[in-house]
Amino acid sequence: MEDFFGIVEAFYARFILRDLLAKITPGSIVLLAMAKNIAINDVLISLISNFSFVFGVLIISISWIVGFGIQGLGEKLKLIKYHENEEAQENYSKFLKYGDKDQQKDVERVVVIKETCGNSYIALIIMFIINLCYMVMDENYVSLKEILFKNFPNLIILIILIYSLRYMHFEHVKRQNKVVINKLEIIN
Repeated sequence: MEDFFGIVEAFYARFILRDLLAKITPGSIVLLAMAKNIAINDVLISLISNFSFVFGVLIISISWIVGFGIQGLGEKLKLIKYHENEEAQENYSKFLKYGDKDQQKDVERVVVIKETCGNSYIALIIMFIINLCYMVMDENYVSLKEILFKNFPNLIILIILIYSLRYMHFEHVKRQNKVVINKLEIIN
């Protein structure tokens, strides 16, 4: 068990966990939505059943890049934020300069959650738009009303998830500032 915690700590220390959760996971959501709608199910099943290490690395790499695109979109449209205000940003910069590794690990945990929630809620919105576009463009398209009614339970769950992840993103922006202020008080 101690080895497991050592691995998790190493992931935090090298930002691998942030990359995996905050970039690769949201990027994968968007890639899967695109693949589901572009590829024929038989092709997807074939790709998954013949999955290779090289293909896996390629998919993870593309997901990571797409994750950065999601984050960039979120920043540009002001759907996500990093700090509550300029003072919080200054405190964070001071903390990074003076905080020790254990203190930085505590803050990094909050940052990972904040970025994961922010990028994931945006990825889910993008996934919804991709799926809706493909449903409307489908040759069997009847009406938008029918599509939404047919998928109503899923739509409600999706809306709740998007709202919850958005809420948690902005809550962790506040929590990050509180943790940083607390750590700075300990340092001083």
